[in-house]
Amino acid sequence: EISSDRQSAQAPSWPVDSFLAASHIREDGVDLNWSEAGGGETPDRYRILQNGSEIGIVPGTETEYSINGLQVGGRYTFKVEACYSSQEWSQDGPYLTVALP
Repeated sequence: EISSDRQSAQAPSWPVDSFLAASHIREDGVDLNWSEAGGGETPDRYRILQNGSEIGIVPGTETEYSINGLQVGGRYTFKVEACYSSQEWSQDGPYLTVALP
């Protein structure tokens, strides 16, 4: 379930103007990029979710992720969450639905 509620005070916060954007939309993939979370502190990691399931984790210094192998003409909802070393993941990260050609 996608939520915009913050669940833990130990998790990074996302600014109100946070975004998740898609670029280079292809028949079988898409590139994602997002704004930084944290409220002044760089997160330890970001995780990328596709239709509610984790598909990848990148270091907190990265704000982009490329996805391939998707179904032609498919519709996918992506979400990004962040965590500090405390292992408490945010729950209120930005999300985006993409329809592939």
